[in-house]
Amino acid sequence: YDGVLSQWAESRARHLTAERERDEARAALKDCANGLEGEVKGRYDGAHNYPSEIRLFERDMAPVVRARAVLAKDPSNG
Repeated sequence: YDGVLSQWAESRARHLTAERERDEARAALKDCANGLEGEVKGRYDGAHNYPSEIRLFERDMAPVVRARAVLAKDPSNG
């Protein structure tokens, strides 16, 4: 019985550590997406009247869109 309980406790501790690491990685991804979005929007501010600038804006925003899609998969992410 003690061996089973010990294995369960170790498994639970690994699970909680993995959850914490996942949450930290998601928070870092959110911070990166927010920072990159601010930089890109600042760079292309007022340049949306030109098709070439729109294409560059969309290209540079693509990582932000991908990051937000990943974050949206988990509704518990704030």
